[in-house]
Amino acid sequence: TVILTRSSDTGTGPCVDVRGKFAGEHDADLLVSLHANGTVQRSARGYFAIVSSPALRASQRTPSQELAESLLTALAKRGFTRSTSIRSGLSRRSDLGTLNFASRPAVMLELGEMRNAQEAKVMGSRAGRERYARAVSGGIVTFVKNR
Repeated sequence: TVILTRSSDTGTGPCVDVRGKFAGEHDADLLVSLHANGTVQRSARGYFAIVSSPALRASQRTPSQELAESLLTALAKRGFTRSTSIRSGLSRRSDLGTLNFASRPAVMLELGEMRNAQEAKVMGSRAGRERYARAVSGGIVTFVKNR
């Protein structure tokens, strides 16, 4: 079951603390926060995942890392390009409230670069969004099955 923090793509979502606590407050197994990256460099391409580091809770250690790897693998299998900016595909950050407030395995997933015209076209198309949805859901299913 998917639970969304917002019901439309207009405006902004809830504050980062609300987003981060959302999975725990709804007894969800995990948190995946979906985004399109806004790198200024228009030639930048690709997806990457972000996890909290240093981990503030046990769920942010191995479980979050495994969730991130599962999502990255699923995106690759669906033919998406790994980030040209974050070569490993995995960014570790200490400054993101959504991840820091999370009490469940949590990943912020940048699906592509919205300022790259080619990727923006894919993200804006129904077929592209369907590919993204299948990749993300596949990554989640793999993660859950392996736990």
